[in-house]
Amino acid sequence: MKKSFILTIVFLVLISVIKVYACDVNLFSLIAGNTKEKSFIEATTQLAVLSKTLNENVKSPDASQKLENLMNQWMTFTNTYLVFPPEWGKTDEKWKDKFDDLAQTLGEIRKYLGKDYPKTHKAIMKFSRRLSRLYEQMPNTSESSLLLDFTYGVDDLWVSFDKEDLDGIRKVVERLNSKYALLNETFKERDSSGHIKNIEGRLDFLTEYSEPGKKLDGFAISVLINFLENDLIKLNEELSANLATSTTEIH
Repeated sequence: MKKSFILTIVFLVLISVIKVYACDVNLFSLIAGNTKEKSFIEATTQLAVLSKTLNENVKSPDASQKLENLMNQWMTFTNTYLVFPPEWGKTDEKWKDKFDDLAQTLGEIRKYLGKDYPKTHKAIMKFSRRLSRLYEQMPNTSESSLLLDFTYGVDDLWVSFDKEDLDGIRKVVERLNSKYALLNETFKERDSSGHIKNIEGRLDFLTEYSEPGKKLDGFAISVLINFLENDLIKLNEELSANLATSTTEIH
């Protein structure tokens, strides 16, 4: 039986049981470190939490209210940090462009909500990922940079996928593969659930599906990117839980 056929069967089974994570609500606290910009960390985390809540209720009668909550928080966030950014935002030449992009993505969520669930979910996930772009110029530890690199990698994979750019997908996969060993070495002792091993598996399949000469298999690649994104979110969730536990033990 061909490997691709087996993979398709696995996809169909997993799609029916996988828990879809709306967004990463743990990333920002993990990369915060000792930054003095605690209010900015809290504000971006709150946006992530509200977008997660929206995605979990996207088919419920109060979905519009959940979106309104997110939009109101976004307006408060924009009024504060577009004008008065954190220290690293002051030197980010794309700071306003990033806010414009996030606002546009919120517009996509509003456009599709109640009409197209897959597109709504995809837009919510995009909003969450693009929040992390606000941290591109922040001085980071090696661990924080690694977590952000993988988040940016997933975002770049979706950009190339939407353009049907298989060469672009291959280049991003190569970039993530080059960082995988360091990810494993850095976090494997704190990853009791095997999320890093799952990430390796997703990258292996993405490498195969993006080989030169291959035709773009939209179904397989989109599912693999979704799984990769979920694995990263679950890894950050576990890392955050470990951090909270260690902090509690110290106190």
